[in-house]
Amino acid sequence: MSSTKYTPALGYDFLTAYYDLAIKITMPEKKFRKLLIKEINPKADERVLEFGFGTGQNLLLVHKANPITKLEGLILTLK
Repeated sequence: MSSTKYTPALGYDFLTAYYDLAIKITMPEKKFRKLLIKEINPKADERVLEFGFGTGQNLLLVHKANPITKLEGLILTLK
């Protein structure tokens, strides 16, 4: 059996649930995300792969912009 080590959002497991709120309060996240989705401009025949997708908020916005776009998130774990 192997144990996987990772750094939880905000550095502590108990704070992970507050990650999105903390980001929302401390930076203009809505503006950044809106610009990102505008730049991506997802099409129905495209596939979007997001590395280290965290809570998946960007993928949710891409899906909202075009529900037919194929979405995948990838988390890389190092040993």
